[in-house]
Amino acid sequence: MLVGSFNSDTLRSTGIDIVNTLWAHNISAQLAKDARAPEELLAQTRNADYLWIVIIKETSLKIKHLAKREAPDVDVPISSLVSWIKQESDERQWQASAKMRAQHETIGAASSAFGVGDRSKLKVTMLVAQNKSKKFNRQAAVEDAEAAGLNLLQTYGEGNIISSELSEKTLELVKHTAGVADSEGWKRVEASVPATERKYVRELLELLVEMSAAQQEASRAAGGIAGPPGVLLHNFRSGSCCIYQF
Repeated sequence: MLVGSFNSDTLRSTGIDIVNTLWAHNISAQLAKDARAPEELLAQTRNADYLWIVIIKETSLKIKHLAKREAPDVDVPISSLVSWIKQESDERQWQASAKMRAQHETIGAASSAFGVGDRSKLKVTMLVAQNKSKKFNRQAAVEDAEAAGLNLLQTYGEGNIISSELSEKTLELVKHTAGVADSEGWKRVEASVPATERKYVRELLELLVEMSAAQQEASRAAGGIAGPPGVLLHNFRSGSCCIYQF
């Protein structure tokens, strides 16, 4: 949580009191830098893992949701801030638990259809940016990727999944390349994505080349019996996925 104000004196008095109160209740909070407009406060949340921004007003607090951008701002009395945060946190935890239970039920149903142990045929590789990547729950991301990979399992019986935080636009560009040997297509992808994703795209291509080579080697060892002709590309931020053909 980021605590801010458009008045520097208020920020250094009431703001510090609020941060200290939140810390006393084991709630992570940080005091914002001086800002004159909401846009300047929002700019301070980039590359950080804040759920909310608290803006100190004259007699109350305005809370902006960062995890749910579509949610309206909420006005809360200063005395009610801690209880409001705990209520919101409990609701988020319940929703996350419900989603995880639903994924387990879906995976379990598919595993029954294919026989015990078929879930092990889904191999998830996490591709995470080395710098300035927002925090994430790795186990939850793997389980979400496994759930998304059920379509691949139903089609081929086994499969590899690469779970990353590449934007959906970038994944769509990757999807339309003509396989890992399409060097010109991959150059176009790299030239079309933001500078922050270019190294990420190169790492993805390296992974795909390795997986393609491993699949071909396994096919030769099995006497020409082909395995899955591609992988599932999964975005662990949005949950979207697509099949990429080698």
